[in-house]
Amino acid sequence: MSGKARKPGMLALRSGDLCLDVAPDIGGSVAGFYLARKSGRFDLMRPASTTGTAKPASLGMSMFPMVPFANCIRDNRFTFDATDYSVSPNMTGSRLNFHGTGWMHPWTVEEHSTNHTILTLECCDDAYSFAATQAFHLSDKTLSVATSLTNKAPFRLPFGMGQHPWFPRQGGVKVRFQSGTYLSCDEEGLTTYRSKTLRAFDFSRWKEPLRAYQNRCYEDWTGLVEVYWPGAGVGLAISADKIFRHLMFHVPANDPETFCLEPQSNAPCGFDTLSKGEIGPGIHILETDETLCGNIEFLVSDAPEGSSYSL
Repeated sequence: MSGKARKPGMLALRSGDLCLDVAPDIGGSVAGFYLARKSGRFDLMRPASTTGTAKPASLGMSMFPMVPFANCIRDNRFTFDATDYSVSPNMTGSRLNFHGTGWMHPWTVEEHSTNHTILTLECCDDAYSFAATQAFHLSDKTLSVATSLTNKAPFRLPFGMGQHPWFPRQGGVKVRFQSGTYLSCDEEGLTTYRSKTLRAFDFSRWKEPLRAYQNRCYEDWTGLVEVYWPGAGVGLAISADKIFRHLMFHVPANDPETFCLEPQSNAPCGFDTLSKGEIGPGIHILETDETLCGNIEFLVSDAPEGSSYSL
């Protein structure tokens, strides 16, 4: 398929046992990432909700893009180059804008084949005018997601981006990644303080995420996070380009059977220092038509004995 399609419906990508379903009309989201084996389907990301009750609908998906920034901007306002900017709330019951507006709009299908899809978005909302691209490529063991973001405003602006996957527990799931510090966030999602990684929040050794609300941003992760489902003998290694220097770890209060590991460039409230002329970590100042891009790979393993998944 080539050219543009306004109502493409669900797109299915397949390579061996590995399957990806993409929903361009629902915020350019992933609706399913799973293994289709003779023994049955095994979900590597939370399958999309079939109830249709999530508001916005992208909240019920398996993964959605975060553009033109990740997480939130404190009080929905920032000052940059002596100009005040604001963004609008975008979730029912919240006063904040979370994850920008890219996941609120239908995306256009530019290319689609058995194992490859490219989606694009052109958007002008609130403070931002931008273009974005997501390129999904599937091989027998790997999903590659390349995200790009271009400033289309006639002046420079601060940007950030990321991907927001959701993972199912499916029994005693384990998680492992390396990080020395984290930012704590309050119940609204605003950062409150920085801390060295305490033992309770340290995932340098395999650990099952608590089944209770969690919301922390790990600042100095190595770019690799591993997920392992021991009961199924399935592992998933997530590696991200250095541009995604922050890893958000989240367990929603209303669904403790899922958890999120979100590679992203900027931290929550990362725009706080812009009014002082300071560019915070993971904030990228893009001139007109300048582009930010990065890749995230999801590598599936059967986790044989002696592999990195050994507990």
